[in-house]
Amino acid sequence: MRFQVPQSLDVSDTIIFGLSFKQLLYLGGAGGFMIFLFFFAGGFLPALFLGSPVALLAGLLAFFNFNNQPFSVVLQSIIRFFTGKKMYVWKKEGNEKYVERKMRQSTSEDVSSAATHDSNKVNDLNTNLMFDDAPDDDIEVTI
Repeated sequence: MRFQVPQSLDVSDTIIFGLSFKQLLYLGGAGGFMIFLFFFAGGFLPALFLGSPVALLAGLLAFFNFNNQPFSVVLQSIIRFFTGKKMYVWKKEGNEKYVERKMRQSTSEDVSSAATHDSNKVNDLNTNLMFDDAPDDDIEVTI
C-alpha cells in the first residue's frame, strides 16, 4: 500500500478567492479600518488619505515576499534593527583605550617580528652550512 506524502509543505491552504487565512485577516482588517475612517473621519477623501498607508501595509503583509521571506518577518527585522542597540566600531579616532591598545599591539608585533626574522636568518644559515659542505656520495655517474 502506497501512502501519498505532500511535497509542498510551505503552501498554506486557500479559503476564499484563492486567499489564505492570514491574507484574509490582513485585508479584512485594513478594509474594516477604511470603513471605520469613512464613517468617523468625515467622508471618502479623509478615509482615503488616512487609510492608504494602512491599506498599503496590509497589501504588503498579505502578498509581498522579500528573499523568500514573508513581509512580516522583514518588518520585524527592520523594527528590531532601528530599535536595538548599535555598536559603532568605525568611530575609533576619539577612543583613547583603542589608541592605547593599538600602540601596545604594534610594539609587541615589532618585537615578535624581529625575533622571528632573526630566527629565520639563523635557520637559513644553518641549512646552507649543512648542505654546502656535504660530499656527494649518492651520485653515480655512468658512461
